[in-house]
Amino acid sequence: MLIKSLVLVSTLLCVSAQADSADVQDRLLGAAEIRAALSGKVIAYGPKGWADAGIHEEFQEKGIWKGIYYSFGPIPFSGRWSVVGNQLCVSPDRRAIVAHWFEGSRCRSIWRERTSGALKLEHLNPGFDKIGPLSVKITELSNLRR
Repeated sequence: MLIKSLVLVSTLLCVSAQADSADVQDRLLGAAEIRAALSGKVIAYGPKGWADAGIHEEFQEKGIWKGIYYSFGPIPFSGRWSVVGNQLCVSPDRRAIVAHWFEGSRCRSIWRERTSGALKLEHLNPGFDKIGPLSVKITELSNLRR
């Protein structure tokens, strides 16, 4: 029984170390990289297992920011976006549902996975920060408007 317990503990430690090293493989993007990666794009993401927490965010020219929160039906929101330092910052319109999630602006870091090249960021709702950055699907805005 003691041997089985030791094997289980060592297996868990190895898996934990692999997860930590995978996180180290992500590279933080700088300001110019964030602008290039998101300007004129739509990103979509949601935490696994949460059918009512999906979001898509549009990063239009001149700082226009729009999106949809998929909760009890699609709920649109809008505001402004910018890059401050090396973070993506969004400021929702006061009446937008997402304005209730945080005060003022929400700034998030953007990472690129070294192996796949996928972008990752925290959920717009700070309540999901504990799950860490989420991989995003990126689409050109121009592809959606045809």
